Amino acid sequence: MPHCEHAYLNRQVVRSDEASISSFDVGLLRGYAVFALLQTIGGTQFMFAEDLQRFRESAGLLGLEVPVDDIEIAAIVAELLDRNSREEATVRFVLTAG
Repeated sequence: MPHCEHAYLNRQVVRSDEASISSFDVGLLRGYAVFALLQTIGGTQFMFAEDLQRFRESAGLLGLEVPVDDIEIAAIVAELLDRNSREEATVRFVLTAG
């Protein structure tokens, strides 16, 4: 898969080569995190609502709160597709307790 130039981290879009998280993040140290994959096809987020519902349910089971609503997530994904010049992509959501 080709490299993406931009990512979303800690509520902002950043260049991928500048994105980093602490090696002390509890998600890395203890595996205390959830993730989900979202597929986009032709710029459309495929099964978006279902994927986000599962992501939120998984986060809830760990006592984690997803810090943004679905509308904001959709806008972030659209912005990342645009900045990375993509219509089709697999987008990975990762939420850690750190």
